[in-house]
Amino acid sequence: MLSLVKDKLDKPKKSFLVIGLGYFGEAVATKLYELGQEVVGVDTDPVIIQHLADKLTQAIEMDATDEDALATLGVRNFDVCIVGRGSDMEDSVTVTMNLKDLGANYIIAKAMRSKHAKILEKIEADMIVFPEIDMAHQLAENLVHPKVVGEVDMGNGYAVEAIKVPERLVDQTVLKLQSQLPAGVRLIGLHRGDNFMMSPEPSTVIEKNDVILVWGRRTKLIDLER
Repeated sequence: MLSLVKDKLDKPKKSFLVIGLGYFGEAVATKLYELGQEVVGVDTDPVIIQHLADKLTQAIEMDATDEDALATLGVRNFDVCIVGRGSDMEDSVTVTMNLKDLGANYIIAKAMRSKHAKILEKIEADMIVFPEIDMAHQLAENLVHPKVVGEVDMGNGYAVEAIKVPERLVDQTVLKLQSQLPAGVRLIGLHRGDNFMMSPEPSTVIEKNDVILVWGRRTKLIDLER
């Protein structure tokens, strides 16, 4: 997942809320902060909060399963909310639902197994990651499907792929592109030259040399490559 975070985003600085600061959450939060982003970390463990107090924009001791408490953070003001609590499936789902109910703009949730992922899909988490797979492991260019310029294996049949925009999608808006993606495939971002746009505006027009970043099951991504 960290490979999706670029030095150049579609605006100079973004704001991230990271809930659950275990190994995965801490790694994501501290890396984002190192990249110059605004990062608020939340965890129930005061020892973890103290440890990260100087490594994030703000570290807050809070139980995010309490929707009233979570509401005090102004969830709508964050560009991306990351749910790092995955070992307890019930807590993970509750936090994700709370974020949805509070109007979070974009939710990335950690899943430990496929059943967990399916539940997160049903409550419409925008992206689901599997930390047991080495998400930083970049595969060589796919020789079988040459339109793929990069891939990250998310495990359990899921992947994130950077794909050269097919000619049939050039000059279309992001909104129209999203409507033509195979079922179960989601647009994460768009590369244009040296710029990376996370969650590009629906009115953005796709250009010939753009590279789209998409997430979904491999079987569905293959349909997009054709």
